[in-house]
Amino acid sequence: MHTAADPAPDPRNAHLRETMPSYVVVGKYLLGLLTEEIRTNSAPDVFNNYDDAESIVADFRRQFAAYTCQEMPFAYSPGTEPRDYWKKLVSNKDASVLAVRHPSSLPRNYAM
Repeated sequence: MHTAADPAPDPRNAHLRETMPSYVVVGKYLLGLLTEEIRTNSAPDVFNNYDDAESIVADFRRQFAAYTCQEMPFAYSPGTEPRDYWKKLVSNKDASVLAVRHPSSLPRNYAM
């Protein structure tokens, strides 16, 4: 189980906030979606690995910074279909919170 220990501040976060204004906007939007998913427990396969919502949010922040910096496990291989990319990540503990709502899990009429 993951717990909400007080981790050291992530140096990537401050750098990304300073150099990429959209990082904050997109992060707030995704955090809002994640909050709703936590509230409805829409991804129990992922969320059951955590002790509390704070732990989920902490991992989301770490994973979002890693994704933005294109760090592992978020390295993208050219030629990989986006749907396959996200499906693979949802089963990776270092990417699962960010990937929890990959496109194949959305209803067909869902507008992104």
